[in-house]
Amino acid sequence: MIRKRQRRSRRCRQRYQKKWWSAPQVQLSIIAQKESEQQAQREREEERQSEAKLIEKYGFAADPAKTTHHNACIRIGDLPVWYYFARPYNQAFHNLTAEKNAPAHLKSLLGLGLKFIPVPRSTPKWPTLQEETMDRLFRDLHLKCHFAGRPMQTAIDTKMYVQSSWSPPKWTFPRALFARYQSFAYFMRHSFPHHKKKTENLLPYQHKALKQLQQSSTHIVAQCDKNLGPALIEREKYIELVLRDHLSDHHTYRRMRADEVVDFTIATIEKVHQWIRKNKKEITTTEKRFVLKSTINNDDPLPKFYATMKVHKTPLKTRPIVSVSGSLLENLGVWVDRKLQPFLELVPSHFKSSADLKQELVALEIPPGAKLFTADAVSMYTNIPTDVALRKITRLLRRCEQAKRFEAPYSAIIEGLGIIMTQCAFSFGDTFWRQLTGTAMGTPPAPTYATLYFGLWERKFVHLHKDNLFFYRRFIDDILGIWVKNPLLPSQTEEEHEAEDIVEWNKFFNHLNGARGLEWEASDLQDSIDFMDLTITITGNRLATSLYEKPNNRHLYIPSHSSHPPGVITGVVHGMIHRIWTLCSEDKDKTKKTRAFVNHLRVRGYPREKILPIVRDAIKKQQAIAASAGAGTQPPPEPDKDKKRIFLHLPYHPDCPSSKMVQRAWKTRVAQPKFGRHMSAITNKKNIPINVSRLTVAYHRSHNLGNL
Repeated sequence: MIRKRQRRSRRCRQRYQKKWWSAPQVQLSIIAQKESEQQAQREREEERQSEAKLIEKYGFAADPAKTTHHNACIRIGDLPVWYYFARPYNQAFHNLTAEKNAPAHLKSLLGLGLKFIPVPRSTPKWPTLQEETMDRLFRDLHLKCHFAGRPMQTAIDTKMYVQSSWSPPKWTFPRALFARYQSFAYFMRHSFPHHKKKTENLLPYQHKALKQLQQSSTHIVAQCDKNLGPALIEREKYIELVLRDHLSDHHTYRRMRADEVVDFTIATIEKVHQWIRKNKKEITTTEKRFVLKSTINNDDPLPKFYATMKVHKTPLKTRPIVSVSGSLLENLGVWVDRKLQPFLELVPSHFKSSADLKQELVALEIPPGAKLFTADAVSMYTNIPTDVALRKITRLLRRCEQAKRFEAPYSAIIEGLGIIMTQCAFSFGDTFWRQLTGTAMGTPPAPTYATLYFGLWERKFVHLHKDNLFFYRRFIDDILGIWVKNPLLPSQTEEEHEAEDIVEWNKFFNHLNGARGLEWEASDLQDSIDFMDLTITITGNRLATSLYEKPNNRHLYIPSHSSHPPGVITGVVHGMIHRIWTLCSEDKDKTKKTRAFVNHLRVRGYPREKILPIVRDAIKKQQAIAASAGAGTQPPPEPDKDKKRIFLHLPYHPDCPSSKMVQRAWKTRVAQPKFGRHMSAITNKKNIPINVSRLTVAYHRSHNLGNL
């Protein structure tokens, strides 16, 4: 028993000693394990942070443990289907910031173009559809029924038409048509449920870039001149350029205090009201209502000033733009411009568009030795002296009034033009400025006003150079001319002949610069020259024209995955093909420009099989137009096309029912329901058919990147 107890105590003592000696080792191992876990956690956190930075900058992060091909396959597999098949490849923008290496995610966003429309956050709510769509459709149908059989009013200027809010009495709406309308409204309400968006067309890092730009107080996105795409620039630099190029000219602009703005606004409104009272016999009731509309309940009376970047100029310059939309004098400016337009026929050098100029050019037979030249006015609008210009244009209008050349309210035009050109002020950011002299920029009559002013000066000198000036045309501040040298006389040497031609050219250029306030810069005499959107070349005794596009044009067409209403790309293609066929005089140039245009669309994400059928249809249409023009015939217009049509105004969302579904519901529920008579057989209270045969779904877009 004693031996057993001794052995038991010895084993317990050994176990205790073993445990006691191993305790520090266990503690050390636990500490080492914790340290290794903390180190691994820190490494994982650093890896997550670096991966997040890579994803934020480039949109993805590669796994270094995998091969390049494996990483590429993973990346492609993670891409949305719309991005894989429709992403644009020529994403670019102009980085005008001091740090020229702009973040890559900004390039992927701004490279889409400012007209790109992200998918709205949710589909439209029914109260919005009820007010903007169904109530409007009901009123339009009601008006069609009420005025059925009555002749349409003629001589209505749609640019000066103020829409009435009057609706006919509800009891005059035909009951049969009202039941059909209710059935269609039931379909619309249950087919357009409100829900958050299911479709997406921006990647997460693009959404983050958009949010950064919206919240940024140091950078702004500006538009480039000549439609050359967006540009990123520091806010301070942008303000500095605007002040340097424009607003620091104290002869032209003066900063206004806040109290001056209030007094100026009140004085402008009073002048407009006085103009209406004084000329109430010369303007119609509709025109009076139109002019007064912009002065009633106007919360933002002054125009907005901003600048576009001239990235094609070195050093960088800006072009001033004044937006008068919604301002006090917008409608008065529209009225004056509409009445002043007919007087442009008194300016022989004026042409309306590049298409009209091209028709003139290709019909010319050029004499031997002729050369092309262009001239451009330096800041034409701000350098036209207001008092001189108003005095000369007033004298012109008075002579026309005495000769009874035009049926126009001359005194009202003169007074209205004086108000617009003298009451010129605008806001730039949180500052207010008054334009002291020059043409009121952005106002509707500004181009006509500037054209007439210099046209009066052209009368004095153009005929003096008729022997050398074979062709002379001007579009506001851009001149195109063809210069012909005097014939070489037998008694003259080549040097004397060249010197004589230089003297004649200098005389013409001095006359060109003789108009008070204006300075012109002329190009050299050349055989080929770029003018507006034309490239004009002398070939033998004829002129050839082609479409001109600047070398730094980004060709940022609307990407294919933009949330634009359907049919926009069809309009873009038809418009561009029409432009190419109108401005290019040679068939080879038409083919070359058309192929280049198709390539520009393909790199913007449009598949070949979608683009080519539209291009072929557009070309066939242009060929038919050219054939009818060559035969001297025009296709007969469809009679009363607009009178038989009614519009359904819808906000576009890709998750909403398509236009085809809406048209099918209209046909089966309103136009021709089952076991029911056709809509055209329904009559109003006077037993006259309403004569509505067509529904047009008119989509309006959501906010694009420029708005956002």
